[in-house]
Amino acid sequence: MTTQKTDFLLDTHLHLYSKFSISKLFDHCCESFSSFSKNRTTSAEFVTFYVRSEKEPIADEVLIGKHDSWAVVKEQGLYHASSAGRDLYVVPGQQLNTIEGLEVLSIAGGSIDFSPKLSLKELLHEIQNLPDTPIVILPWGFGKWLGKKSNPIKEAIVEFADKVPLYVGDIPARTSLLGGAEIINNTRVNTLRGVDPLPMNGEEQRVGSYGTLVTIELAESMSAFEKVNALIESLKNKNSTPIKFSQFGKRLSLFSNIKSQVLLRVVK
Repeated sequence: MTTQKTDFLLDTHLHLYSKFSISKLFDHCCESFSSFSKNRTTSAEFVTFYVRSEKEPIADEVLIGKHDSWAVVKEQGLYHASSAGRDLYVVPGQQLNTIEGLEVLSIAGGSIDFSPKLSLKELLHEIQNLPDTPIVILPWGFGKWLGKKSNPIKEAIVEFADKVPLYVGDIPARTSLLGGAEIINNTRVNTLRGVDPLPMNGEEQRVGSYGTLVTIELAESMSAFEKVNALIESLKNKNSTPIKFSQFGKRLSLFSNIKSQVLLRVVK
């Protein structure tokens, strides 16, 4: 079997709020991914993780069908969006909240009830016991990784790094003044980036601008669909599969962050 290095451009923190234009989201995501991959010698597969919160629509309702020039179909649990030679895969998951006010992203595996809320450790134990263990990302949150608030994250990394497919999540809103560098730079778990768009008009245009390039060795004969499934399995079995992680995109300025938080509260 002949193998080759295969690249995947990932935005691992996608929301699909009702304000968003799905076609614009797909357009901008592919434009961003294409700009980051244009100088590479190999083509890349474009992938996003839709981490549905309790108030967001299920993926079937919002994705399947026509969105201007885009057509979306569901294939064995994955969503394949295509338009004029462009292809984007959406992997479904959940965004769960803990009693500490932290977020946990659970992707491509068994589902967990949104309520009642559990502590971070209790939730990770629940995930660990699922028949199909998902990819787990602990994403940075505004003010949630600052000082003592970050202790549950640090403790979870120590306890669960070898028990579940655990990653930490970095978003462009992370600033050095609000903590997180120590966790992002830890050596126990890898980092997966994602935009984490806010529920405001135009935020879908940022999707794909901050993410992770994942490179793994795969059979040349694999279809794109098979490659994406192989990516998921590789991320789940990260300790037994050689994976290379590279990061792309720029963080937002502190001013942009504060402006967004103020606008978000006005919109709400």
